[in-house]
Amino acid sequence: MKNIVKILLFVIVNGLGSQATPILANVAVMLDAVPKFSSELAASRFQDLFFGGGTWAWIAAAVISIGYFFVKSAEWRMVLILAPLFAPIIYCVGLLLYYKFA
Repeated sequence: MKNIVKILLFVIVNGLGSQATPILANVAVMLDAVPKFSSELAASRFQDLFFGGGTWAWIAAAVISIGYFFVKSAEWRMVLILAPLFAPIIYCVGLLLYYKFA
């Protein structure tokens, strides 16, 4: 039963992490945090970096989070299980800040 809870937690956190980029995009639009671009090419590039990069950040963190099943330390287990949730958020917020103030 204990392993089923671990696997279920792993699947839920990875599912939420995979949806973090679209959720953050909607929140950024609602808060008017999406930068204005002068050309359509720049806007397209930002969109590619935002969604593509956020997906790659999630994939990398999801692969790393498999270590959750093998680590004994409680602190590292928490870091590893939450990595797929926070990695795309940190990447996308950083990208928003970069384009907003650059």
